[in-house]
Amino acid sequence: NAPQRRAHTIQKPAVMSREAWRARAPKNDYAPHTIGGMGGHHTWRPTQAQYKKDATMRGIQNYHMDNNKWTDIGYHFIIGPEGVIYQGRPETVVGAHSSPNTGKVGISVVGDYDPGQDRFSEASQESLIQLMTWLTAEYGISTQEYYGHRDFAPKSCPGEDIYSKLGAIRESIIQRLKASGY
Repeated sequence: NAPQRRAHTIQKPAVMSREAWRARAPKNDYAPHTIGGMGGHHTWRPTQAQYKKDATMRGIQNYHMDNNKWTDIGYHFIIGPEGVIYQGRPETVVGAHSSPNTGKVGISVVGDYDPGQDRFSEASQESLIQLMTWLTAEYGISTQEYYGHRDFAPKSCPGEDIYSKLGAIRESIIQRLKASGY
């Protein structure tokens, strides 16, 4: 099923293309999906201190493709600690981030957000809100369809520092959508 895009006035945030971070080509064809929700993640490793911008994206992609034997990087978007949003897989195709993957856009924030580890930066949080607001408007996603990886698996992902803020993030998105007349 091809995604159904909607008419709206929400601006898509700046996203670093796969070409810009020098992504590898996928090993196989992607499977398209109809977007109905979003799943939040943290990379855990690398942490914020280990982050090296586009080299980190290539490292994550290499791990996913070579170690996990996936077609491509598992996430649709990855957000760096400084707020840069990187394109992973196209959001219109099934990812490899949190079963069931079909229908969910996977967004990961670089860092370890478990207690006592990295802090969810204001820049990362703002980029996440901008991206989720645009995706919500673009694909008609219900604001009740935002999840953390832990909602589907016995994991701590996306870490407590992000997961504890999902309600506030949802409220920010709702307010931005209302303000834009969505």
